[in-house]
Amino acid sequence: MPLRGSIILAALALAACSGGNGRAAMVGAGSYGAYETTGLASWYGDELAGNRTASGARFDPDAITAAHRSLPLGSYAKVTDVDSGRSIIVLINDRGPGRRDRVIDLSRGAAQQLGFGRRSVSRVTVRAYAPTPLEVAALLVGRSVAPMSGRVGSSMRHRS
Repeated sequence: MPLRGSIILAALALAACSGGNGRAAMVGAGSYGAYETTGLASWYGDELAGNRTASGARFDPDAITAAHRSLPLGSYAKVTDVDSGRSIIVLINDRGPGRRDRVIDLSRGAAQQLGFGRRSVSRVTVRAYAPTPLEVAALLVGRSVAPMSGRVGSSMRHRS
């Protein structure tokens, strides 16, 4: 079977196991290039809880997700707080941010994991990221992932 067919079958299998509605397609590793940018991130929470995201899933403020203008829905990004050096991996499941001066909007859960605290914005670097299957499984059930650590869990954060 050609590689592309294998990637599609793997993505469908992961989506079926996720318990979600299956609308957010998984994107094959590296299929969206080497995107990287630095700018302001903001977050959103309860005000949009339950609304449909661009991927078709209902927005969960506690999930580890993000809205981005150009990264494919179902892809992943490594988001690093420039000041603290703390990094997390987020699932891109929505379009945004609505403000032109922002590069990404994080869910409240992702912002908390990244350490925003009471801040509403933070300077971040956003990089396209191809997670391991273990990281994908953790993200699909709403747990945070420490990039490149191979360990999964809400307390697993990584300084880059």
